[in-house]
Amino acid sequence: MIASRTSLYRLLIPQLIRAERVLYLDCDIVVIRDLSEFYDSDFEGNLLTAVSDMAMCSEYIKRDDSSGGLLPYLNSGVLLFHNAAWQPEDCERLLQTAAANIQAHYGDQDILNIALQGKWKIAGGGGEV
Repeated sequence: MIASRTSLYRLLIPQLIRAERVLYLDCDIVVIRDLSEFYDSDFEGNLLTAVSDMAMCSEYIKRDDSSGGLLPYLNSGVLLFHNAAWQPEDCERLLQTAAANIQAHYGDQDILNIALQGKWKIAGGGGEV
């Protein structure tokens, strides 16, 4: 699958939006409770907080090996960017990873997982925010 141009726009958030924190939610996310605790959570030195992708991380769900061994594996539909922590080299690494992996199986989600390995935190202790 080739990543769509619009799905890659979220990779530009740290460069384009001048706010300390930016919450990104896919349009198919249903919010059923207050997100303040998630939004105000401690990044613990990470570039972003995200929910883990339940299908990619579950030992009970048979999956192909698309995660490339990158576990935990973040779901790019719920992202809290710590823009204040992003450095130019972080943005450059993200864009270089995108250029090198434009045909990644899960598009921008794979790109974020490759580029930010060890630089993101799981929200809410697992998959639910």
